[in-house]
Amino acid sequence: MTIGAVVVFAVVGAIGGAAAGRSVAEAQPSAPQPSTPVISPVPPTSAAPSPSASPSESPTVEIPASCDGLYSDAVYADLTGWARLNANADAPGGGTSPTISRGIVADTLWNLDRLQCTWFPNDDFHQVIGTTVAAISPVTLEGLSEVLQNGTFTCETHRSGSLCEMVESNAYTLTTSVYMREGIIIATGMTEVSYEGYLDDVIDALWGARR
Repeated sequence: MTIGAVVVFAVVGAIGGAAAGRSVAEAQPSAPQPSTPVISPVPPTSAAPSPSASPSESPTVEIPASCDGLYSDAVYADLTGWARLNANADAPGGGTSPTISRGIVADTLWNLDRLQCTWFPNDDFHQVIGTTVAAISPVTLEGLSEVLQNGTFTCETHRSGSLCEMVESNAYTLTTSVYMREGIIIATGMTEVSYEGYLDDVIDALWGARR
């Protein structure tokens, strides 16, 4: 799935086991005003924190075999009611690169065995939520973390892992988040849409609520 360049998965908020009925906040001018703002970059700090995941760590959780295992029942139902799912459409051999921001994140994800879940709303092809989850080697994780923290991403510690975010505003607004923890990378891209608590719901699905 391509959006200008490409969106993330997602790689690259806080509802835990969100109650059913939480809806995606659309960012189109003609659509109802979103209940929550588009994710903003984390305010810069004097020194970017180091990722919590040690380079020596290997994955401690199992990546689901399909997208319905990546979310709580409530969020999955909300997403399927809002958009159509395109699962693993950009996997190797599919002809396109991973759905995340340009550069090293997309290049890194392209070479990994991954679960990719991309959501396209039925009434607006400009809006996309794409998430990719993959196991990542310690060496690759260490290199990617260093590049993100020294680049245009803003990074912070989040729920025992490292979260790096970037917002790009060109023809469309693309929010990219990259979460790295215990040998797992979750990369999410949201184009012209905001979903409060989305990342935390994925974290809950993988590691357990509020861990």
